[in-house]
Amino acid sequence: MGERESEARLQDAFDPKRRGQYLTDLFQERVVGRPGREVRLFGGGADRVMVLRATYSAVLRHDSRLMPGADAVAAVVEAVTASRAEAAATHRVMAPLDYGARRYLTLGSTVWQARMAPHSPPDPALDPAVDGARQTLDAVLTGAIDGPTVGDLVELADRETAVVTEAVWLPDARIGRSPVAYLVGPVIGGPPRGIAVFAWDLTAVPAGDTAGPRSDREPRPAYTAAVTLAGLLAERKARKAAP
Repeated sequence: MGERESEARLQDAFDPKRRGQYLTDLFQERVVGRPGREVRLFGGGADRVMVLRATYSAVLRHDSRLMPGADAVAAVVEAVTASRAEAAATHRVMAPLDYGARRYLTLGSTVWQARMAPHSPPDPALDPAVDGARQTLDAVLTGAIDGPTVGDLVELADRETAVVTEAVWLPDARIGRSPVAYLVGPVIGGPPRGIAVFAWDLTAVPAGDTAGPRSDREPRPAYTAAVTLAGLLAERKARKAAP
């Protein structure tokens, strides 16, 4: 990457109007999972860029202090020497704004649509792009934390394999704190976005190890979960039935 191109990428990374495109370039749409049970991640195409831009605009309209100061930006620009270092460095500096944007997209759809209305007209057709925007921000925020991230495979206790599709954050989560749970999917009988597995039920598979015998063609899980699919669905059913 040439010096001029790197400077242009950095400008995009720190510009709320262009950061969405920057992140979309980093996390491109892909399909993950076992054959026949795949899930599509980081979807939405150009609409995902628009949703991220509108969300950043809405967040800054509410609290402009979430933008990093000029000194912090200058320090990152000076320290960047490679594309990987660039992404990690910009994510750290932009974390307050990314957290703010992710909190907006955690709210009910009517709430975030109302807050984003001045920047993006409500449109049900944007739902896949909103899912992609949540996944993008989760990938950015969990990438700096030791734990699962979007796209990781999880093997449940009953040998079912699922994909981490989103993180579940506490409303008052502080920057650098881990999610309280993760949505995994696709799960037959579960909601389209996935079903929640608590973070404390997940265990990383040691490097070079596997969670069980697999064919060479099947992806290897990065985490195992001390829960079964039947148990997760039963818990979800009980929560919905509770008064």
